[in-house]
Amino acid sequence: MEAPILETERLILRPFTGDDVDSMIREILSDPDVMVTLPEAPANHEEQRKMAQTDYIDGYSQLWVTESYGGWAVCSGVDELATPGMLLGFCGFSPSQLGDEDAELAFGYGKAHWGKGIGFEAANASVDWYFQNPNHNCMDVCHYAGNAGSKKIIENLGFKYIEDKDLWGSVEHGRGLMPTYILDRRTYAD
Repeated sequence: MEAPILETERLILRPFTGDDVDSMIREILSDPDVMVTLPEAPANHEEQRKMAQTDYIDGYSQLWVTESYGGWAVCSGVDELATPGMLLGFCGFSPSQLGDEDAELAFGYGKAHWGKGIGFEAANASVDWYFQNPNHNCMDVCHYAGNAGSKKIIENLGFKYIEDKDLWGSVEHGRGLMPTYILDRRTYAD
């Protein structure tokens, strides 16, 4: 399966390309304030480049082939956010770590784009797309404790808190347990 292009009022969610490496480094991987919200922070520019290519671009792209879901490059669709086409961050799905759920929702955006509703707009479009597939029944999502922005997006999407869990090596990395939520097709439809 090839990643579809999703368009919202202000955003374009498109497949990643190899040209996104520098934008991912600039917007996400080189900013310590952004990286504290994500599971793993690269130590230097070489690691940032490798992570952008391997974990995000290749990783999310390959999932479209193996899992019938994956991730998108979230880009501006209107001048009021940024130059149209500019990469603002990422949003998409990876296999669930919980075992019982179909997929895990993940997202991240450059700090300059926080507080503008971009995270919710992209995640909402992604979740809508996900539940249009009759084989996709449930998903989960987590965030680091204290990440109020992600918590707000998650709760506004209708996810229900289940418990704090050690996900993405959060305890090993000294970040504690992560609040974890689930959303199923029936709850989302209500």
